[in-house]
Amino acid sequence: MLLFWLISTYVQAQIPSTKIERVYEKYVSVSDKKLALPVDSMVLVKTNRVLSANELAKLNPSRQFSSTHFVLNRKALKNLAATVVYQAPANALWKASDKLNELLAQGNSQNKPIKIRFVLKELKNGVPPFLSGYQPEIDFNHNLITAVIPLSEITAVLEQETVLFADIIQKVKVESVISKFDHTLNEISTVHALFPDIDGNGITISLKERMFDVKDLDLLGKYIPGAISPNKDIQQHATDMATIALGNGNSYYKGLGVAPAAKLSSSDVDKSTLPDELKSFRDLNINIQNHSYGTTLESMYGIEAAAYDKQVFESSDLIHAFSAGNSGTTTPTSGVYKDLPNTSNLTGNFKQAKNILVIGSVSRENVIEALSSRGPAYDGRVKPDVVTFSEDGTSGATALASGVAILFEQKYKSLFGKAPSSALARSILINSSDDLGTPQVDYIYGYGKLNAREALNTLTDNRYKASVISQDQDFSIPIQVPANQKSIKVTLVWNDPPAQVNTAQSIVNHLDLSLQSPSGEVILPWVLSSYPHLDSLAAPAKRKIDQLNTVQQVSLENLAPGTYTVHVKGRKVQQTLQDFSIAYSLSTADNFLWTYPENADHVPATEENYFRWKNSFASGKTGKLSVSYDNGTNWTVLNNNTDLSKNFYKWATPDLLTKAILKMEVDANTFQSKPFLISKSPELKVGYNCDDALFFHWSPIANATGYTIYHLKDQKMVPLTDVSDTLSIIQKASTNSTVFAIAAKGPGFTGLRSRAIDYTLQGISCYTRSFTGTVAGDQIVLNLYIGTTNNLKKLTWEKQSSRGVFSTLSESNITQGQLTYSYTDINPKTGPQWYRVTMETLDGRKIQTEVILVDFLKDADFSFYPNPVETNINILNGGYEAYTFELYNILGQRVFEEKANGNKQFDISRLNTGLYIGVISRNGKSLKKIKIIKK
Repeated sequence: MLLFWLISTYVQAQIPSTKIERVYEKYVSVSDKKLALPVDSMVLVKTNRVLSANELAKLNPSRQFSSTHFVLNRKALKNLAATVVYQAPANALWKASDKLNELLAQGNSQNKPIKIRFVLKELKNGVPPFLSGYQPEIDFNHNLITAVIPLSEITAVLEQETVLFADIIQKVKVESVISKFDHTLNEISTVHALFPDIDGNGITISLKERMFDVKDLDLLGKYIPGAISPNKDIQQHATDMATIALGNGNSYYKGLGVAPAAKLSSSDVDKSTLPDELKSFRDLNINIQNHSYGTTLESMYGIEAAAYDKQVFESSDLIHAFSAGNSGTTTPTSGVYKDLPNTSNLTGNFKQAKNILVIGSVSRENVIEALSSRGPAYDGRVKPDVVTFSEDGTSGATALASGVAILFEQKYKSLFGKAPSSALARSILINSSDDLGTPQVDYIYGYGKLNAREALNTLTDNRYKASVISQDQDFSIPIQVPANQKSIKVTLVWNDPPAQVNTAQSIVNHLDLSLQSPSGEVILPWVLSSYPHLDSLAAPAKRKIDQLNTVQQVSLENLAPGTYTVHVKGRKVQQTLQDFSIAYSLSTADNFLWTYPENADHVPATEENYFRWKNSFASGKTGKLSVSYDNGTNWTVLNNNTDLSKNFYKWATPDLLTKAILKMEVDANTFQSKPFLISKSPELKVGYNCDDALFFHWSPIANATGYTIYHLKDQKMVPLTDVSDTLSIIQKASTNSTVFAIAAKGPGFTGLRSRAIDYTLQGISCYTRSFTGTVAGDQIVLNLYIGTTNNLKKLTWEKQSSRGVFSTLSESNITQGQLTYSYTDINPKTGPQWYRVTMETLDGRKIQTEVILVDFLKDADFSFYPNPVETNINILNGGYEAYTFELYNILGQRVFEEKANGNKQFDISRLNTGLYIGVISRNGKSLKKIKIIKK
């Protein structure tokens, strides 16, 4: 019997007769001998069909290369229902990431060591001997050792039984620039209007980035240094991300972030893409971190994915928001979804984690941006989770989502005195999103467009539940649904334990969501097909038990009133208890709600703006849209057949300064907006910057009753003074600020502020914007450009006649509004000429420009200065042909020689004091002799 058992548990290690594809040959262990393979050895297997999620869970492969290619333990073959096309003994290369395998395949002729990260089963005994010689850096938290090792020696390390996975260290890249602005799409402007006290005050977030500019006008006073040293490389991208999330709007209305009163810290992403130490978050009371960066496409559950899942699982109130990536048009080259265009192209394995938020980007008209990366995740899970506005890349979309998370955290803390769990926050943020794309959920828009207002309303209306569940427990939550409700939507989220790195399926615990109607009907959640075919991935979601996702959603239309019961069942819970959260929403039938503009919102004049609303009317319903500029006395029709289902109307806003109201008429119903403001942002200009005063001016705004000048005080733009004219003189003694802005005033309101300007950076001194001189033939033309003619009487053109003495050349009277003036010197002398202009004001003050130098020299002319000279002498030449400059002492000895062409400064500081003869020559011919006194 023992002999029979031994024979039955071994197979011969032969290459199968069915040909193995070239791309997978490298994973096969080849031997000329027929060696017995233990039953628990690792084998490369190809199946004759794609396995279902349930079949894959039972098989539990250690690595999945495609939809039909796996590396698994031979013992697991008994769980395989599909036909095996071939199996072959696997070598250890399956433990290496795709990127590392690419390097191994390419080789390295110099065999130079590179940094590789190895994940081990455990590190109880520290660094194992087989890695001790490679400058190991140990990370106990992630069972990780980083080693500097030659490529030729990596395979031997992979063969060690305790090594689970190995990967290279990739450099990150940013995923957008900012040029567009819209707080209306995700109803952020609505939150600002309806929840004025929710502005991020008391909340600090972290940006895992390169460093932002802490002196940026919109980020003043926001930076909080932390335990993690920031990147010293200040980048505009990081500044943009910080501004989107929490800019204070000092610079302009487009510099206003989602949470303008929040603070922020920085973490250097170039040091590590792994999660920061938990202590660094706790020390600064940070619960949100923004990640607007990516690497290459990585279709795997890698080191970072497992690490982020582990951190969130162990510290449940941390929210990590990641950009989906800007590779939406890229085709994956590995993994289950290999060669499927525009699919499964998340940039970085950290975005494959379960317990994070992954954000895509949409346009102002709710259309996915072409470059926004798509799902599914490597194992078929839904990604991205939600989308937000950004027409410049998913980086900005993620910063905007982080800003919404700030507002959410602040609101939750105001209610309960503590931060929400990330599962609760994600359940509410996802459930409150507006569905886009294919109904319910898809791999392009995820669960829809983030809706900041609805998320906060979910909190204030108490439409959520957080609890724990154990194995086989059925947790129920009753929801009372009143009459006239069109639909219900429920979302379940839990923070799942981390899976093993490199696993084929990342889900560990399985919870099942369902909804029971008052009649007893059980409604299952929406589940997308994860089958690797474009038609399957694009197919609408179906109701079924979800085998993959830790985010599940169920919805139902045409509700009967009564008690609906949400069920959460613990189908597979590996630990004692699993935390979870649900959120729900109800939609009233035939309802209409204006979301932008809200009360006193600013709608910029002369720009394309979008009116926005939410409605629950039947598809195809239209309405009559009108606007009133006189509080409803008269109405101007904008569109007689407005498509309500679009939930927006694009409006070319007229050049007005006024209050206005909108009206939508649907059948016999009239829905009127709250009053809002239309205004144009002026352009503030500096007329002069004198020692004691500043002169500002701007073009008039039609119907303005006056203007307010703002200055920077205590790191915020605040009113300085009101004026009735379109110009103002500000005494410098009245303010310490160098930054100013202007806004037009209407009856009972103030319009949009202009862009803030720093007068010291405008290139204007006391009236002078520029003063230049150029040689034109035998003449010198002088050009003066001034900032304003206000209070100016005349100009006096002057030329230096001797050291420190200027003589008048001509006078010019000032013409009001004319800012450019010129004068021509028709008799310049050969050599350098010094000019200035004296400006006389109406009150008798005289203001002089800087003195400018103009060299008037012909090709053969030479001039020099200064004389006497201490260190450097300047030789000026009207041509560009090479010449030689020599110096001789009084004994006739040559003590200096140097060649040059054109104008040149010569250093003669080493020469002794005394008299020298200078000779300028060309091709051996003396052109000019000069006497020089060296001091």
